[in-house]
Amino acid sequence: MWLLPYRLELLFLSAALVLILGIVSTVNGSTNFKGSDPIEWRALFTFIAIAVLCGGIGYFRKKQKKWK
Repeated sequence: MWLLPYRLELLFLSAALVLILGIVSTVNGSTNFKGSDPIEWRALFTFIAIAVLCGGIGYFRKKQKKWK
């Protein structure tokens, strides 16, 4: 709980860090990072399916414990 009063300051500092890194990572208005490979849709949908499945299992197990 002692960190609670500092949450806004930490949020501001992290946003400032992201801003500075965004400025530093650009050169002449274009980023140094080139585009990545195309999205692997099958892997993305598999991850989403696993996340929904695990979330559903956790949700129903929590409800089951409330019923007991």
